[in-house]
Amino acid sequence: MRIKALTLHGFKSFPDKTVLNFENGITAVVGPNGSGKSNLSDAIRWVLGETSAKSVRGVKMEDVIFSGTNNRRAMAYAEVSLTIDNTDEDTKLALDYDEVTVTRRCYRSGESEYLINGKTVRQRDVTELFLNTGMGKTGYSMIGQGKIAEIISQKSEERRKIFEEAAGISKYRFKKNEAERKMQAVEDNLVRLTDICQELGSRVGPLERESNKAKQYLEYFAEKKKLDIALWLFDIDRVRVTLHDCEDKFSIAKHGLEMADDTLAALETQNEKGFAVSQENKMNADRTADQIKAVSEESFALEGQLRLRENDIGHYRELITRAENEISERNGALGVHQESLEELDRNCGEMRTELAQLEQEGQDADAAMQVRFGRRAELENRQTANRTAYQNEQNRMTESRIRLSALEADGQNTASRRDELEERLNEAQSNARMLEERIGQADNTMREYAQRGEELRGQIAAIDAKTGEARRQLDELREACNRIEVSVSSRKQRIDALQRMEELFEGYSQSVRRVMQAAERHEIAGVCGPVSRIITVKPKYSIAMEMALGASLQNIVVESEDAAKAAIRYLKDNNAGRATFYPLTSIRPTPARVGEQTLRGYQGYLGMASDLVEFDARFRNVVVYLLGHTAVFDTLDHATAMARGTGFGLRAVTLDGQIINAGGSFTGGSVRRDSGMLTRSAEIEKIRGEVEALKKEAEQKKKESETWEARVSESAGEKEMLAAQTELLQSLYHAEDTQKQVLLSQKESDEKQTAVLIAALEGLETTGQENMREIASLQEYLDRVGEEQTARQQEFDALEKERTALANEINRAGQAQTALQLRTAELRKDMEAAERTRALTQEAIAGVAVQIGRAKASIDENRELIHRAEEEINASKQKMELTGEEIKRLEAAQEELRAAALRQDQAMTALREKIRQQSHDREILFREYTRLESQLSQISAEQDKLISKLWEEYELTVSAAHEAGYAPIAESERTATVARQSEYRNKIRALGSVNTNAIEEYREVKERYDFMNGQINDLTTSREELHTVIFQLEKEMRERFVSTMDQLNRTFKRVFRELFGGGNAELIIDDPENVLESGITINVAPPGKIINNLSLLSGGEQSFVATALLYAILEVNPTPFCMLDEVEAALDDVNVSRFAEYARRFSHKTQFIIITHRRGTMERADTIYGVTMPERGISRVLTLNVNEVEAKLGIKLNGGKES
Repeated sequence: MRIKALTLHGFKSFPDKTVLNFENGITAVVGPNGSGKSNLSDAIRWVLGETSAKSVRGVKMEDVIFSGTNNRRAMAYAEVSLTIDNTDEDTKLALDYDEVTVTRRCYRSGESEYLINGKTVRQRDVTELFLNTGMGKTGYSMIGQGKIAEIISQKSEERRKIFEEAAGISKYRFKKNEAERKMQAVEDNLVRLTDICQELGSRVGPLERESNKAKQYLEYFAEKKKLDIALWLFDIDRVRVTLHDCEDKFSIAKHGLEMADDTLAALETQNEKGFAVSQENKMNADRTADQIKAVSEESFALEGQLRLRENDIGHYRELITRAENEISERNGALGVHQESLEELDRNCGEMRTELAQLEQEGQDADAAMQVRFGRRAELENRQTANRTAYQNEQNRMTESRIRLSALEADGQNTASRRDELEERLNEAQSNARMLEERIGQADNTMREYAQRGEELRGQIAAIDAKTGEARRQLDELREACNRIEVSVSSRKQRIDALQRMEELFEGYSQSVRRVMQAAERHEIAGVCGPVSRIITVKPKYSIAMEMALGASLQNIVVESEDAAKAAIRYLKDNNAGRATFYPLTSIRPTPARVGEQTLRGYQGYLGMASDLVEFDARFRNVVVYLLGHTAVFDTLDHATAMARGTGFGLRAVTLDGQIINAGGSFTGGSVRRDSGMLTRSAEIEKIRGEVEALKKEAEQKKKESETWEARVSESAGEKEMLAAQTELLQSLYHAEDTQKQVLLSQKESDEKQTAVLIAALEGLETTGQENMREIASLQEYLDRVGEEQTARQQEFDALEKERTALANEINRAGQAQTALQLRTAELRKDMEAAERTRALTQEAIAGVAVQIGRAKASIDENRELIHRAEEEINASKQKMELTGEEIKRLEAAQEELRAAALRQDQAMTALREKIRQQSHDREILFREYTRLESQLSQISAEQDKLISKLWEEYELTVSAAHEAGYAPIAESERTATVARQSEYRNKIRALGSVNTNAIEEYREVKERYDFMNGQINDLTTSREELHTVIFQLEKEMRERFVSTMDQLNRTFKRVFRELFGGGNAELIIDDPENVLESGITINVAPPGKIINNLSLLSGGEQSFVATALLYAILEVNPTPFCMLDEVEAALDDVNVSRFAEYARRFSHKTQFIIITHRRGTMERADTIYGVTMPERGISRVLTLNVNEVEAKLGIKLNGGKES
């Protein structure tokens, strides 16, 4: 490894790029005092990582940058590159390169850069690269001017560094220091982490218990919730079933109670009417006795007809009642109709049984009547033939009249029935047409509903699509707003940072900051501010002006020379550095060497820099002084053309910051485009403008978002409304469909009824014709026989008394038979009514609405029939009154009427018994109705309570609970579920107070505690490893140091004797027990002298002793190169020759670069660099290869010969 080249650019007195190439052997650097020779030594020390400005003969590190001369402006940075040949395997650096170039740059801002082969590295990387090579910044291979004697004059502890470097343990020392630093950091972290871990550990236990308790509580609570909801759902479902059953029973009981009331009212009415009839019969009994003979049969017929009409009236009223009940029943449940139908079936069965009994009684009565007629026949057989014939004929006439009356009555009934059937048929046909129309309307309505539903679903789909697009737009706008907010926030942070930089003079040197701070505190008067603060630059020219002004941007403008002196005095008194000041009273700009007109002739010329900035008029001299000699061009090519055309007599700067200096040098490269001193204010204003623009954009986005949100809300409202309409249409469709099915069922029922009515009409027509023929025949017979009977009347009167007795008996039997027939007819009417009611009930099941209308029509019809029956009853009563007067004359009929009154009383007694029984039944129904009403209220309250509990406890509705998957339990599971519920309640109660937040808190604390424990374990392991590393390093250092010191002591003695021509020297470790910290004592005794203290040696002797020690170190541990700066200055010529000869002896191992004024050293050099300063403040280097000169001149310059 050897140094191939040293490149300087802008370093101290080398503003221009200067390259020094080094060969093997000795290179001497010569030149007059102050020419800049030592700057080369400083450059090598600096590029190898020197961080102390004092070590490179400066106050601050920026002092290494070329500060300018009267004719050259200062540079913005300094750069030094050291190129090393890395091909020698023995001394090869730890890099896989044959050539290594180490570069260091320093900027006016104080920033430094280190590069190895063009790659940015740390200063530490450079230092470690040269450890143990003797070439580092603390190596013994670099001895600065006046530093050689310090090796001897230092205290024993202070000179350890050079011996450690010689022993090759500097790298180990460095690693040990690094390890100890890491060890200290580990110890500090361990203490901190231990404290944290202890604090966390004290919380983990309680939190774990609370967490487990909370988890247990949540588990119990979840189970309890599941059980609670399951039980409540089960109870609610059970209550609902019970409630439904109770409602059905309540409806049935209510209907039964209403029917019982109606029946009881009908019986009361019948009782009142029966009582009136009984009284009337008793009052008329005496009056009708004498007339009963002639009109008995007619009276019987009238009475039968009267009873028949009264029965019809009762029947019609019962039908009205039933029709009204039917109307009420239609509003009840369908189950009630079924119950009514079953009740009707039972009543019909009972009536059929009673009818069979009555028919049997009728047959028995007929048989008894036949016996009586036989007896009468026997009696009549004993009468004369005439009387018998008369009686027979009279009987036949009576029977004919009765038959005629019956036929006439049947004719009237048939006509009435025909009218009724025709009316019902017309009504049924009208209903059929109406049903057809309504079914058609229902079909049309359903089609309209379906079509409208499809339209609504299409509208909903369109709204969904529109809403999706709106939501997408809304999401994009929100995302854009978020991005804008982030951008605004970052820009505001940037503004704050730039403002703080402006306020704190960030980027300015310490001296400028101190002066400005003092001026703000009014400790210094007359300070206007840095140059960067007195000018305003357009963004277009900011980079050009910043590069053109360079370090002058930090120079301070003051009002006068006194202000400048006061500021300088302040800096000096406070040891605050140095600064340049521009007093307004003393600055005098000089005119530019090239005129404006000439410059305008060049392409790309933008103007003089002083004309392109804005400033207060009083600062004109300062601005012109700084920028009046700088022209601004758009590109480097245009600027180059101008500079070449004007003989490089004017400085030029481009918009991107490239500079052509007066005299022809070029300065350029990349430029940072942010946070420059001139660009800060412009950047602040620019960013503020961007922030305002972003705010406006955000406001616009927000307005658009609100618009889209309104659209989304509007669409949601429209969708909700359309969904409600769709649901309503669906409900209407189903309702219409249900109505259609009802109408179809009703239509079918009406068609069947129409067929029945047509058949009934046809039967009535046939019966009516037959009755008419029979009436005509009977009428003809009566007319013909009437005359014959007149003749036989006299004969008939003779047998009257005998016949009267028999007739009375027959009449009594006939009355009983008539009563039996009336009951039978009434029962048949009731059965027919029950059958009709049953049919109506079945029809009502199929179509309630039509049956209600039909029932109302039936009510009107029956009322009309009642009215007509009442008129007939009145007519019959009138006839009975007429016949009653005749019956008064019939004494025999009196007893019969009284007997009839007695039977009426018996019937009234039976009726009152039925009323009592019906009242008893109603009381039972009323109690059941009251009980069911109370039970229904209780069940409803229980259901409401359960639903309220479900909502209050868990905020769930029944449907929401089912949707959430909480299924009710089975009946068989309820007891076990209640037990589990109680068990979990007790478990929760046993837990006491619970902190559910402890779960998350414990997880976070536990994770942090485990992490901290892991960190502590890692740090503990690291500490042990570091202990091991330090121990190994100390062991290696101790062994190496002791070994090297022994060898170095022997070599030092020998070299000392050779250089001094005798004498003695030795190196002593002050504390052998602690060799790594012990000081090193140097004892020497030149020939003929006894020296107790090195300070007693002369300056030359001290330098020569240090030189002997240096050569001894180089022999023990050769370094690739050695930089010596005037180390032999204090030696006489003989010792200089010895010094140079020894250097020549080591030059095959070590490359020497010696800065010298001594001839003897120059004579031993292989290459000589001459450093001159042709221009004040600027160094130049001249090269002389001694070997080439010797070959050309044919003389020997080395080896002690003079040149």
